[in-house]
Amino acid sequence: MESTDIAIIIPCFNEAPRIARLIDDLAPHVAELGSVSVVLINDGSSDSTLDELRRLSADFEWVNWLSFTRNFGKEAAMLAGIDWAASRGAAALIMDADGQHPPAVAREMIDAYRAGSTHIVAQRNRADEARSRRLLARVAYGVMSRITQVDLVNGQGDFRLLAPDLVAALSALPERNRFSKGLYSWLGDPDLVLDFEPVAELEQRPSSWSLSALLNYSIDGITSFNDRPLRTILLTGIATGVATLGYLVIMLIVVARDGVEVPGYLTTIFAVTILGSLQLISLGVIGEYVGRILVEVKDRPAYLVRERSE
Repeated sequence: MESTDIAIIIPCFNEAPRIARLIDDLAPHVAELGSVSVVLINDGSSDSTLDELRRLSADFEWVNWLSFTRNFGKEAAMLAGIDWAASRGAAALIMDADGQHPPAVAREMIDAYRAGSTHIVAQRNRADEARSRRLLARVAYGVMSRITQVDLVNGQGDFRLLAPDLVAALSALPERNRFSKGLYSWLGDPDLVLDFEPVAELEQRPSSWSLSALLNYSIDGITSFNDRPLRTILLTGIATGVATLGYLVIMLIVVARDGVEVPGYLTTIFAVTILGSLQLISLGVIGEYVGRILVEVKDRPAYLVRERSE
C-alpha cells in the first residue's frame, strides 16, 4: 500500500447499516486523490459493525480499522484516529459514520489542504432542522461561548481537516477529559470554512443527543476549558457576605430604634433556602473540577484496542 499523507478518521458505534454506503461513496474520491487512507474505529459496537469493518478492509486496501475493548465514547474514538494519523505524520480528516457528512465536501477539504490550507472546517447549515433543535443549539453554543475561554461557532463540529503539525499537537496533549470543539479552537482559527448541507434523506433519523446528553456535554465543555465557575463561586460568596453584613446592620438599627420584635418567618426561610442553594451549587461545581482532577491523576489510557486490521 502506498504511503498515507491524509487519514480519514471515522468513529463507528452501531453503524453496521450505514458504514458500507459511506465507504462506497468515498471510494471514487480516494481512487482519484491517492495516498489517502481511511481508519474506522469500532467504539464497542453491539451490532455487526466490526464484521462490516473487516469486510470493508478486505475489499479496499486503503481501509484500516481499530476495535476497542468496550465503548469508550466518541472523543476516545477520535483520539485513536488522531494517534493513528500522528504516528504516520499524516493530516487528519474527521467524519461521522452516519452519512451526514458528504464525501464530496471531504474531497473539497482535501483539495484545499493540498492547495495550502492547514485547518479546514465544514460548517453545517441548520436551516432545515426542527425549530426547537435550532433554538437549543443556538442557546447551548451562545451560553458556552460566553462562559468558556474559547470561541465555539454554531454549526462547526468535528467535520474538519487538520494538517500534520496540528494532528501531532492534539495527539501529544496528555489530558483525559477531552472536549474536541474546545481543542480545535485552542489550536487556532481555521483558515478556510466550507458550508455544507447535511444529506437530506438522513435528516429524519432520530438524534442520539437528548436534552440530558446535551446538558452533560455542555458541562464537560465548560469545565474542560474554563475556571470561571470557581471564580463565580468566590465572587458570589463575597457578595452574599456583604449583603448579609448589610442586613445585620439594618436589623441592629431597627432593634435600637423600635426594640426587639418577633423575627419574620419569610425572611428566615428565604435566607436559609438561598444560602443552602448556594452551598449545594458551590459544592457541585467544585466536585466537577475535583472529579476531573481525579481522572487526570489516575492517568489511565483514554482507550484500549482489542484488535486492529494491521
